[in-house]
Amino acid sequence: MGQGWSYKLNLGRMQSKNWDQNRTTSVPYAGLSLEKVNINPDNLVYTYGSARLDYDFANGSVITAEGGLTNVKNDVVVSGIGRLNILEGNRPWGRLHFASKHIDVSAWVQKRTTPTQITSLASGGRLIENTTMYQIEGQYNSSFMDDQFRFILGGS
Repeated sequence: MGQGWSYKLNLGRMQSKNWDQNRTTSVPYAGLSLEKVNINPDNLVYTYGSARLDYDFANGSVITAEGGLTNVKNDVVVSGIGRLNILEGNRPWGRLHFASKHIDVSAWVQKRTTPTQITSLASGGRLIENTTMYQIEGQYNSSFMDDQFRFILGGS
């Protein structure tokens, strides 16, 4: 790409039979409750991609930008309200990072959305999700007395 620049691309897809079992007529062991809704019989599918770009400065500092997206179809997850069948979900994310001898700063964002719906297997209820999480963190460090002591200050 050029002096100081590097990149990475990652693309993939996974498809398989959904190995989760329905619990509408029986449960695998005592203590579990019957559910009202069967799992969607379609295959479990994950499709994902990400890209990363780095620049290494001559002074040793590095800046990184990366992001990606995962799309999942027909996944079953466990939550506080029981098992959920995610018919389709998207998880875009991004990250910026700068690191130098004394400073380290990072910021990221992650989002989860359901363009169709999530089904509660216990109740049959229809759910949607639209969640965004952000974080920014930074750190400053310095040493003194011939590197015998180090001072670090950070926050997020």
